[in-house]
Amino acid sequence: MKFQTKLTYETRPDKAAYVWDKYHEILSSGSVLDVGADECHLKTYLPEGVKYTGVDFCDNPEVIRVDLDREPLPFEDQTFDTVLCFDVLEHLDGFHAVFDRLCALTRKWLILSLPNPYGSLFQDLVSKGHGIGDSLQHYGLPSERPMDRHRWFYAASDADRFMRERSQQNHMKVVHADRYRALSPTEHGFGVTLARAKQRFLLKQLMPTCHLADFEPVTLWWVLNRLPDEENS
Repeated sequence: MKFQTKLTYETRPDKAAYVWDKYHEILSSGSVLDVGADECHLKTYLPEGVKYTGVDFCDNPEVIRVDLDREPLPFEDQTFDTVLCFDVLEHLDGFHAVFDRLCALTRKWLILSLPNPYGSLFQDLVSKGHGIGDSLQHYGLPSERPMDRHRWFYAASDADRFMRERSQQNHMKVVHADRYRALSPTEHGFGVTLARAKQRFLLKQLMPTCHLADFEPVTLWWVLNRLPDEENS
């Protein structure tokens, strides 16, 4: 089963369209738990008969309000055919425990996404737009305490290793992984491509053992599938 789409996203409604177009084979039947549902944008794409449940730490009456760092997800194990969790875990102190719980709740599929903080930081540092005194998104030290921030700093290779190793501990298997990067209009063209190639060359010269993909400001996506019972024993 291949998961791909030509759609891009910048807003949460756009992201819902991206998710549906990319994963509609999984989402077209059964029951779906959307952890981090926000305004339940994805629900509008699901066919009639698909049971949708949204969870978020917000006041939307359409979702079940749960503080994931302080409260367990209030469902029995293997309640849902598919569990979704997009750009949520990096905000939690209990990253590992919540990941384990997501695995426990699904009968079949778990689809997740995470940012690549290492790549975003590198992009921020080399960007001409980042000046002294600017606050690094999600990690800086603003004068006012932010409502939310990332709790974990990692590279793409760290995240992928976590997904593959931790999924096995939870009787799951990564069956698909890819990376998404939305390019702005200014990032297209031969000059930008050449500059990026030079950047990658210099990185490899300075750090021969580095993973070049770790320096890309991408969103990481995985599809996990529950292993058959005979493989769990």
